[in-house]
Amino acid sequence: MHFIISFIKKLLKRCFACDSTARCDSTARRTCDPVIEPDPVIEPDPPHTVHVAEPEPPVVVPEPQPLNGLSHDWRRARAAWLYPGDKNFWIASHRLVSWTPKKRLRYLNHPDLVGTTHVIICPNTGTRPKIYEVPYNCLDSAKSERKTRAVFKKVIAAGFAPILWCCSQEFFEQELDKNHRKLIDHLRATCELLGDLSQIAVPFREIGDIYGGRQLEERNRMFLAMREGDANIPIACHERGLEQIPVNDFKGVSGDVISGLQTKFSTPTGGRGRAKDRVSRGKHTYDGAVDFLRQNADRMEDWQQKGRMERHTNAVFEHSLPLVYQGQAWGPTRTIEQARKRGATLLKHGRVEFDLSSGVGHE
Repeated sequence: MHFIISFIKKLLKRCFACDSTARCDSTARRTCDPVIEPDPVIEPDPPHTVHVAEPEPPVVVPEPQPLNGLSHDWRRARAAWLYPGDKNFWIASHRLVSWTPKKRLRYLNHPDLVGTTHVIICPNTGTRPKIYEVPYNCLDSAKSERKTRAVFKKVIAAGFAPILWCCSQEFFEQELDKNHRKLIDHLRATCELLGDLSQIAVPFREIGDIYGGRQLEERNRMFLAMREGDANIPIACHERGLEQIPVNDFKGVSGDVISGLQTKFSTPTGGRGRAKDRVSRGKHTYDGAVDFLRQNADRMEDWQQKGRMERHTNAVFEHSLPLVYQGQAWGPTRTIEQARKRGATLLKHGRVEFDLSSGVGHE
């Protein structure tokens, strides 16, 4: 019995918390109580952000703007009508509509045309072997009309403004049988068909070869018919060498009219008061090509002020040509560089607004 009581006392003194026989007061209890660590607070992972790079703005390559030859100013036209001096392309104006698209493109990219703005196109031609002219009639059929307009549009899309040379002398003689009535109708219809695709219209080259100074009524009727075909297109008269333009050619013709002058290839450039440069034509004497051009400008300006024309422009259409083949009937010849030098002098001193012979323009 004594033994049992002693065991119970010892048992009561043991700290059940730490299994120690030492006196377990409140302080000791705090020391020896097991430390129960709280469950760790697990922070949730931040939401996973996927950084997507901003797409690079697309590189916009502007579409090349289509060329528009009609945007050129006809008053500053630059054309090299009788160049290049190459049998394949010489006087392209009278063959261009008949060429293949590939050959037309080769011509339009020729170095002699670099820097020019206008191309002469004759859509009514006959046969003339010396200049390789071949027959074509733009009014022959609806198909011919469509083809001709398509060619003019291609030239415009290449950056050139067409100058409409309505017909050649050969066409008038061979296809129209020299019939004036047929010519009038053809001029009117050609301008009606192609006036909107052209910047200047000319009946045919060297009008005096067909209708001279005693046939002014017939000449005037040609220009009136062209104006009937197109109410707005500038109309030009191209004459023979050192022939000024009669004011009666443009009698009653409204709008813009143009003197398309030819100096003759052999005429000295002139303008320097030298006796050796003086040339005569009929009753007129000129100090070379410069003075010839200047006198036409002065005379036409006087007529315009008197009300005989609405607006007149003085221009030189022919003053130089290249060497194409040995024995050709025309001369003297000039390289394109020589022609441009001559053309620049004529523009500067001859009172002309533009040059269709060498491709130069006013600086």
